[in-house]
Amino acid sequence: MYHVVRHEQNMYFFYPKSGKLLYRIWQNRQNRQNRQDRQNEQIGQNEWGGHFSPEAVLHSGIRRLYSVFFIENVLHVFGQDVQGNVLLFVYREGQWSHRSVLQASGDVLFTPMAAGKGMSFVCNAHTDPENPSLIKQSMDDNGKWLPPEVIDHFKPFGYLPYEAQATAPTHMLLFYQANTDDCQIGYREITPTRTGVFRRFFNGHGRLVDYSFLTTHDALHLLMIIKDPFSCQLLYRKKTETDFTPSVLLWESPKISQCLLSWVRGEIHATCMTGGKLQRAISTNGGDSFAEIKQYKRKFCVDPVKANFISTDESEKSWFARQVYVDSEAPWDVQMIPDLCTDFYPA
Repeated sequence: MYHVVRHEQNMYFFYPKSGKLLYRIWQNRQNRQNRQDRQNEQIGQNEWGGHFSPEAVLHSGIRRLYSVFFIENVLHVFGQDVQGNVLLFVYREGQWSHRSVLQASGDVLFTPMAAGKGMSFVCNAHTDPENPSLIKQSMDDNGKWLPPEVIDHFKPFGYLPYEAQATAPTHMLLFYQANTDDCQIGYREITPTRTGVFRRFFNGHGRLVDYSFLTTHDALHLLMIIKDPFSCQLLYRKKTETDFTPSVLLWESPKISQCLLSWVRGEIHATCMTGGKLQRAISTNGGDSFAEIKQYKRKFCVDPVKANFISTDESEKSWFARQVYVDSEAPWDVQMIPDLCTDFYPA
């Protein structure tokens, strides 16, 4: 799991390596507030006029699943050590603190949201390995945890059990694959007090190889790679306020991986990797139709991975993404979007 976080004038990059959770910070030159910031910077600057901090260890001996989020504009990280302790890391005034908040068995991904004076979160549970569950648990106003609610049984999304995208501090869309014989991909709306019904994006044969969800102000978009015995298909579908559009085949090849959706200057960009190259199909009408898929011709790394993208910046910008490509050898090197949009890095 990789995370890229944009907050005020800084960018934070979180990535695992050798059982450690590491991070680097990109900071605008005009936002260096104290002498220690200047001392910690590496010599040299990137082409966008900022500096990267040296690589630092957030925690050693941590499991692979972790989440990054904000509470009242403060950066938090949920992680889990090898003993199963769920750790909450908080970043204030340039310093990290952490404490143990829960005990959990198995690799657990926690996705929190605000709930009045307390907190509510969604996570995966391993009480039945053959039929794992997604649960929601909330805290009352007195700080007491209420009994957990079973949302559904699920089939993991490859390296992730599920994906959640926040649309408001107290509202998220929970995307997951139902634990059925066929391939069922869908979502539920989740709040601290309500759990919506399961809405299916895809129901068919084949195996889910990869996926990318993009929630925008007027629609939900899904890009997925479905593999059958003969080939891989890159499929797109969207959900408007009233209906699901039919699935559209964008690309078919013996091997496709790393699909991703992003919104760039009013266009929907559907991308994927095949044959070591990035392929891209563009829609200029909000996903109603796509141009022919073509190879991306600009500079792109050899071994990309996808990173979750989180931003607290609500100002007008020319791009929007829930995930970005980063170089696996340098997870602070974001691909494609900075070349297409000069406002990717904080101004």
